[in-house]
Amino acid sequence: MSDSTINSYGGILRFGAGFSIVLMTLTAIFIWFYLTWIGRLDIFLQAVTFNELFSFSGIIFLSSIILFCGVLFLPCLLGCLVIHGNQNNAKSKRKKVLQAFIYAGSSFLCITFVALISLFDIDPGEFTFIALMLLTGIISVFITFILQRKSIRSHLKSLNTITKIKILLLDYSMKPFLLGINCWLVVFPITLLSKFLHVESGMDDYQQTSLFLVYGTLVIVINIFPLIFFLRQDFSRGWFKPLRNTTGVVFALLLLSSAFMHVIPLLIVNMAFRMTGMTIMEPVTISIKTDEIPSEMLHSRGWKYQLSEDKKFSLVSGVIFFSYGGVYLVCPKETTKKFRESIIFDILSEEIEKKAREEIKKSAQQCIAVDKSALNF
Repeated sequence: MSDSTINSYGGILRFGAGFSIVLMTLTAIFIWFYLTWIGRLDIFLQAVTFNELFSFSGIIFLSSIILFCGVLFLPCLLGCLVIHGNQNNAKSKRKKVLQAFIYAGSSFLCITFVALISLFDIDPGEFTFIALMLLTGIISVFITFILQRKSIRSHLKSLNTITKIKILLLDYSMKPFLLGINCWLVVFPITLLSKFLHVESGMDDYQQTSLFLVYGTLVIVINIFPLIFFLRQDFSRGWFKPLRNTTGVVFALLLLSSAFMHVIPLLIVNMAFRMTGMTIMEPVTISIKTDEIPSEMLHSRGWKYQLSEDKKFSLVSGVIFFSYGGVYLVCPKETTKKFRESIIFDILSEEIEKKAREEIKKSAQQCIAVDKSALNF
């Protein structure tokens, strides 16, 4: 076997080993975060072993991060595809960055339209949204013409009429118009996260609209920053390095956003656990061996149970709140409600989030950690 073949196999093995370590670490972090959130970190070492970490669950966890980024950064992705071109000089980069800022302005105009529709209770029919999408596209083209009027004049100065119309439509109108329509994609990440946005009951319609605009602006900024970073990259040596660097920026922004909005990592973890079957939130009837979990323990934690005729099993109705390795965390049905209520964030204060987390931690103390061999469904 030649040295080049050995080196290539060695490179593949090193990559496989490194990737496996990343997946195992990711799995451990996901489980640690979830158990910390519900206040049951006491079963972490009981559930997580090396043999269990060395599984395909890490791939599911990584996929959940990528899927969430695909939704959160969807406007950024489509903006990159529309704005990026073959030219790579300084002048073209400035033009691309200008288009990115126009894209951001169009996105803010979009969420303003949505806020006004909600504020004045306008019936949002299909025709209304189509008309607004066309309007944002036309406004985007109009702003582009104003900001680039000097370059447009110099470009069209010595051309005939047909060529001028062609250049105006294809070079100066097409991309801004598409960006004006694509800006409505910002609605998807806003809709996803706004479901968990806490709104004070005493807020009037104008205060709620202002809160929505602030929140929407935050989502736009999160998307525009990696877009501008991508457009300023040097593509003369290929796409790999710009894509790698931009992906790093996207994940860094995801981590930064997660530090301020804890609902983001919780949504990712919850989605991953549902995909892997590590949580079963639907109520099920479970029989637990009394020699493993005495009925007195169930009674002391407020469980309603029924002993079997031979008194070897306790029948309880609950949910599988966590399962990994050889451990099931069985919880009362009410814990599911508390968990859903804990998926919340407040831009103005952390008190609501802290209160919701305390409630889920308190409810999770009723849960019992049971070995899989002690359960029957």
